[in-house]
Amino acid sequence: MEGMDMGGMDMGAKPAAAGNFAAAQKTWSEVRQQANDLNALISANKLEGVHDAALSLRDTVRELRFGWGGLSESQRKIADDGIRKIDGLLDSLHEHADHNNPRGVAVDHRKLRVLLDQIAGAFPQGTLQKVGPLVATGPVKDPFCRMTVDPATAAAKVAYGGQTYYFCAASEAQDFKKNPAPYVALYDEIAWGKPRQFTVSVAPTNGAKQAGREAHLVFAVREKGQTALAKEFQLVHEKKYHLIAVSDDLSWFAHIHPNQAPDGRFYLRQTFPRDGRYWLYSDFTPANGSNTVVRSEIRVGDGRNRTPQKLVADQSLSKTVNGVRVDLKLNAPLQAGKQALLSYTLSRNGQPVTNMTPYLAAMGHMMAISQDGMGAVHTHTVSAGSDPVTGLTVTPQMSTAKGPTQSFKLELPTGGLYRIWAQFGINGQILTVPFTFNVKENPNMKTTTKLAALAATAAPMMGASVPAQAGPGHDHKKAQKITVSLPQGYKSGAATVKAGHPVALTFKLASDAGCGNTISVPAAKWTKTLQVGQSATVVYTPKKSGPLNFQCGMGHMKGALSVK
Repeated sequence: MEGMDMGGMDMGAKPAAAGNFAAAQKTWSEVRQQANDLNALISANKLEGVHDAALSLRDTVRELRFGWGGLSESQRKIADDGIRKIDGLLDSLHEHADHNNPRGVAVDHRKLRVLLDQIAGAFPQGTLQKVGPLVATGPVKDPFCRMTVDPATAAAKVAYGGQTYYFCAASEAQDFKKNPAPYVALYDEIAWGKPRQFTVSVAPTNGAKQAGREAHLVFAVREKGQTALAKEFQLVHEKKYHLIAVSDDLSWFAHIHPNQAPDGRFYLRQTFPRDGRYWLYSDFTPANGSNTVVRSEIRVGDGRNRTPQKLVADQSLSKTVNGVRVDLKLNAPLQAGKQALLSYTLSRNGQPVTNMTPYLAAMGHMMAISQDGMGAVHTHTVSAGSDPVTGLTVTPQMSTAKGPTQSFKLELPTGGLYRIWAQFGINGQILTVPFTFNVKENPNMKTTTKLAALAATAAPMMGASVPAQAGPGHDHKKAQKITVSLPQGYKSGAATVKAGHPVALTFKLASDAGCGNTISVPAAKWTKTLQVGQSATVVYTPKKSGPLNFQCGMGHMKGALSVK
């Protein structure tokens, strides 16, 4: 359990004197100092320094194994489990730091402190000093009621998940302890805010687009709610703008890079091979913003010559592309919400390929897209190798190996058919290798919008819309549509719906309502925090007559639909 103090537990061995762990104590002193250094960087929002600081911390934590000779087997297992989890967590921390996501970094940082305390708790009580939860020194927000509270005078405080939370009232703290998860999520919304949101508009500049003829496209990026163009972008993998273009049957793929003009827009000349619909995934990082992926759509031709290809999962994980044999191995079957390691081994004429060259600052790029186009993941090669203690390890560092094997970490948001393209540079030429997989559903995952794999801030353009969150079996197209304006809509009998039929319930926040800005539909297990002017939709099928309740995040403001 997170945050559990295991220092006083009987681990199957007689208590050892703290002096028997002098080497562990020396290492742990470095760990605590490095954890404090990491905390200082994150507090100052100096995310560019997080990478090196986290690498140093990981290496020092691993050294702890050399000083635990006095631990029992069960104690070692607890500590080793913490070390392995820290390896994976730091991968996530690096990813969030690289994409300038302070909220994600903060959440991972809190988890890190919990894991460090787990390791300390595996040693006899008093041997290693725990790092403890993050403690605020200035005014903070009460995660329950969203009011500002001074930690020095707060009515109550609770340590949970590597963070100390402060409350205006003791009763709020008690309710927090019963079910902390939604309030922690609300706290993150308040403390870190939502990332800046961007939209992309796509338009042709040379009239109608025809298959086989060069189309001229212009991409305009704007921050949501702004009319002015966004003009400043960070260089990511040598480019300001990455565009993944695919046909809607996933038979055609292109990784291309529009050029930015002085007016801030990005321009592209591209020939599309045949009539039909094409999905465009714009991948960019605005200055002082987070990495953003926006899905757009264009149509080429009149559709009369459209002959879509059927998407079928590959039976073999070996294929030859441009004279290069590619053998793919997975460490586990692909399943939604679970991370897998995909390793590609390249050979030519029976000899391993060892002359691979970087392509856009990486030894390999991978793009995975679902059959419906709504799940998309863009990732890069990682260093994978053998560790004498933990076995196979994957570091957050980019691979520098010239071959013959390159590895990618991949986690897909949903089940179903996916096509996955891996790209490698060989002697200045780009090799693109596609494989198609039937990804297993994950019964333990909560059903959310598939667009979560894209940036949560990205609103698809060109007529597409972000789908509503829905549970299994809910049909958005057939749902009865109801809009509730908040906070005025907090009342019973807002509308009448039919049992057994889906309802698309849209909440729109018309004015600030404090804690009422967070809306929850308990029956649908759905909660969302809105800003003024925003709306969110949940699709749910009530099974029986009676009230379909909705409420604020705290449960103080309540309303209901009437189900008959």
